[in-house]
Amino acid sequence: MAIVAGLPQYVVLRSKTYGTYLHYLWNDEFGEMQRCLGAKREVDPVSPFVKLEVVPSTTNPSSYVHLRCSYDNKFLQLKDMTWYWVAAIADAPNEDISDPVNCTLFQPFFPTDQPPNTVGFNYVPNQKRVYLANESAGNPDMFQVAMVYGPEEEWTSYFEFAAWESYEDKMKAKDEVILAWEAYEEERKTKLEAEKLALQSAVSLAWNSFDGNVTAGNSPASIVKSKD
Repeated sequence: MAIVAGLPQYVVLRSKTYGTYLHYLWNDEFGEMQRCLGAKREVDPVSPFVKLEVVPSTTNPSSYVHLRCSYDNKFLQLKDMTWYWVAAIADAPNEDISDPVNCTLFQPFFPTDQPPNTVGFNYVPNQKRVYLANESAGNPDMFQVAMVYGPEEEWTSYFEFAAWESYEDKMKAKDEVILAWEAYEEERKTKLEAEKLALQSAVSLAWNSFDGNVTAGNSPASIVKSKD
């Protein structure tokens, strides 16, 4: 698995605040927020609405990245300069940090006081944090939509990141777990059966020895005494 600036090349981001995955807002159900990124719905992480490709920048590949939405194959940039909504609308990467709307560079950062699979993002041209709008935005369409708002911690949204897996890969992994469990159960049953047979054999040998002594004229009491 390729790693780009600390992230898997293909990644899914789950909001630590809302518990839902960052995803493409796919139709006019989302009003004016259509084509933006948000964490508004319970979307399966195998969906192309959720899958993001992390593309290294050419100027600073160890720190800066472009994020490309797999659903429409567009890069993330700001929708406009009014609210700084993050939208999947750029046809190509743009590394001009003097252009605060069309630039597509983001900087992932990893807080040391949170689990290691936690990430936040700065928008490189203005160094403002990616933030999921809360109810104070007023319009319900805007709630949980990604924007860049301020450099302060209070305007920072953190995400749990994981490598994206296709539905086929997930099913394959699930099947492998099931097969491993079945193999374990089969091995356990075989072992128990072997132990049962060994115990039955030991009991049978002991009984045959006891029965042979009795047949030879020894009393059961004398057999027990001789064993003592």
